[in-house]
Amino acid sequence: MMVSCGRCSKIFYIKPSHKKLGEGKYCSRTCSDIGRRKGKVVECGKCGTQFYATQKQWNLSKSKLNFCRQLCYLSFQTGQNHPRWKYGENAYLPLMKKNREQTCKRCGVRNKRVLVVHHVDKNRKNNVLSNLVWLCRNCHHLVHKYRETW
Repeated sequence: MMVSCGRCSKIFYIKPSHKKLGEGKYCSRTCSDIGRRKGKVVECGKCGTQFYATQKQWNLSKSKLNFCRQLCYLSFQTGQNHPRWKYGENAYLPLMKKNREQTCKRCGVRNKRVLVVHHVDKNRKNNVLSNLVWLCRNCHHLVHKYRETW
């Protein structure tokens, strides 16, 4: 049985038994969903492409930005545009793990569970590799508490 789509007026085939059940009003899922969709077309917060986001997606966004794919979200999350960006204060840890041997500079302990990164000039925004050293928690406390010099 040939019927007309209720949304786009396209002619399509439907089984007579489906017509009796009240189905077959739309030619495709796209035409069926257009009336029921509660979202809107938004712009990606990173790359600027237009995409459809559900109402739940854009209501849950704390930054009021939506992203077209996970890659755009991750590049935003790790960049300077993120609301929790703190001048890269925590970006030094992977650099230290990669470039320096993990031993306490003061006492020589090698247990990775007790090692922390210490800023020699005590400026957390100065993350130059020459300003960073590994210290165990005990030595780190002593350096900050008693102002020991190097």
